[in-house]
Order: sequence, then C-alpha cells, then structure tokens
Amino acid sequence: MDPDETGGSTWLLMNLAANEKAGHEDF
Repeated sequence: MDPDETGGSTWLLMNLAANEKAGHEDF
C-alpha cells in the first residue's frame, strides 16, 4: 500500500492518529 496513492498527508495523519490512540490505550 503506497501512501502517495491514497492521499499522502491524509494517510499520514490518519496513521499518526491511529498510533496515538493505540499508544494511549496500551499505556
């Protein structure tokens, strides 16, 4: 899955948000 194909920065932002949520729930 290439981030550039799915909108680049939008994909990155969504990924970051998902990582933040996962991190907060883990700790």
